[in-house]
Amino acid sequence: MNSSIRTRYFWPAAVLLALALLAVGLVTVKSTAAQSATAVINTGALNVRSGPGTQFSIVDTVYQGQVVTMIARTTDNSWVFVRTPNVIDGWVNASYIIPSVPINTLPIIGAVTPTPTPPPTNTPAPGDTPIPVNPIYVTAVVNTGALNVRSGPAPTYTVLTAVYQGDILVMLGRNGDGSWIYISTPSNVVGWVNAKYVIPSYPIANLPIIGPVAPTPAPGTATPIPPTPPPTAVPSSAVVTTGSLNVRSGPGLSYSRVDGVDYGQYVTLMGRNLDTTWIKVGTPNGKQGWVNGKYIATTIDMNTLPVLTQTGTGIVVTGVLNVRSGPGPSYAALTSAPYGANMT
Repeated sequence: MNSSIRTRYFWPAAVLLALALLAVGLVTVKSTAAQSATAVINTGALNVRSGPGTQFSIVDTVYQGQVVTMIARTTDNSWVFVRTPNVIDGWVNASYIIPSVPINTLPIIGAVTPTPTPPPTNTPAPGDTPIPVNPIYVTAVVNTGALNVRSGPAPTYTVLTAVYQGDILVMLGRNGDGSWIYISTPSNVVGWVNAKYVIPSYPIANLPIIGPVAPTPAPGTATPIPPTPPPTAVPSSAVVTTGSLNVRSGPGLSYSRVDGVDYGQYVTLMGRNLDTTWIKVGTPNGKQGWVNGKYIATTIDMNTLPVLTQTGTGIVVTGVLNVRSGPGPSYAALTSAPYGANMT
C-alpha cells in the first residue's frame, strides 16, 4: 500500500522537476546567446552616433579590429545599436562591422529617442551658388590580408596593383556572374578584384555589368585592354575614404579649417595644387576648401584637374639646404632646412 502511494506521487514530481531543469537550461542558453552578440569593426574608423543615420551627432568612435556588443537593430538591419569598449551606447552602420550572429536576430528598436541635430544653414555669398554633389559611388572593404587588382576579371590577367585589409574600394561594375568586381582603389587605379574577398556596402548583383569582356588569355599571350568604366561614373565627384576629413582654407595643414566631411560623403572636384597633394572641393554644405588628396577616391586621374595654386610640397633630400633670397647661389641665405624637412 505504501509502495503504491509513493509510486503514485513520485512520477508527477519527477516530471515537474525535469520541466523546471529544462526551463532553466533554455534561459541559460538564451542568455549565453545574447551575451555572444558581438561584432568586429571592419573599417579604419567608424563613428558611433546618437541615432540610426549620418545626420545624428557622433557620441564615440571605434577603430578597426575593436569589438563592440550588439544590442538591437533597425527594421531594415542597416544600423545596429551597440555598446563600445568605452561603455558608450550608440548606433553604427552595419556595413562596416563583422557580426558574430545574424543581425536580423537582434531585437528591433522602434522609436528613436535622440533627436537629430539639423545641419547648419549656410547662406551663400552673392554670386556663390553651392555646387550640387551626386552620390553615385558605392564602396566595398577589403576583407583579406592582400588582394591583387587585375586588368581583367580572372586570375590569369596582369596584376596592376594590390590593396590591403581595411582598404576602401569604389565599386564601378561587375562581370556577368558577379564573381569579379570592377573597382577604383584609394590611389585611383581601376581594375578587377575577386568578389569573395571584399565586403560590399551595396548588392553586387545591382552593379552594372561591364562587358563584353575579352576571353581569358592563354599564358604568354598579350595582356587584354582593360574594359571602359561604366557611364554612371561622374568625373567631377569623389568619395571620402577616411573617418573624418578636414576641409581647409588652403592647400596645407597650416591653413584654417572651414568645414569637415565624413567617411562615405561626396565632394565635388574643382582643382588641385601643383603636385596634386591637395584638392580643392565643394562640400555637401555648399562650402569650398582644400582636402588632402590621399583621403578621397575618384574614377579619374586627379592630375587632369586644373591647377589652382602654384604651391606644392617637397622633402629635403640632402644634409642641409639653404633657403636664399633669390633663385641662385649668389643670393643671401635666409635660413636653412635639414634633411627630411617638408617644404612648401
